Amino acid sequence: MITKIVIPSGVQIKEDSRIIEITGKNTKSSRNFAHLNIKFNVNDSVLTIESIQKTKKGKCALKTTTAHIKNMLRGVQEGWEKKLKIIYQHFPIQLKQQGNIVIISNFLGERSPRSAKITKGTTVEVKGADIIVRGNNKEDVGCTAANIEKATKILNKDRRVFQDGIYIVEGK
Repeated sequence: MITKIVIPSGVQIKEDSRIIEITGKNTKSSRNFAHLNIKFNVNDSVLTIESIQKTKKGKCALKTTTAHIKNMLRGVQEGWEKKLKIIYQHFPIQLKQQGNIVIISNFLGERSPRSAKITKGTTVEVKGADIIVRGNNKEDVGCTAANIEKATKILNKDRRVFQDGIYIVEGK
C-alpha cells in the first residue's frame, strides 16, 4: 500500500531513519515514525509513504502517518490556532503569562490563583475576553488550549448554574 503527498513550494522535507523533518517559512517540525513499519521516499516534489505490512494494521498505520504529515505540512505553512473565551458572571477572571505558565486569578473569587502549562512551541495571546493559542504543531496547540480550559474546571457545583470558566470556542 502506497500513498503519495505532493510537497508544496517553499517547503523542504528530510527523512533520516524514519524521522521526518519538515522546514517551512521560518518554522520547523519533526516527528519520529520509527515505531511503525513504514518506508519513506522523498523525491523532487513528492513524498512517497509505503506500508511494509499488507494487513489492516498496516493500512491504518499508513493512513495515520499520512494524516500526521499533512498536519505537519499545514502547520509549517499556515500554523494552527485555537480561540478560547473567558466567561464569568460576577468575579472578573484575570490572566497573566509568566514564562511557560498562564496564571488565572480571581476565578470565582478564589484567593489562590490557578495555573495552566503552555507546551513548548506555542504562544498565548490575551485580548480582552479572548485568548488565542498559536503554534505550528496541532497537538501542542490543542494540549495548551486544553490545559487552560481544564484549569478552570469547577468541581462539586452544578455546571448549569456555575458557568464561569475559559472555554474553547473555535479551532482551526
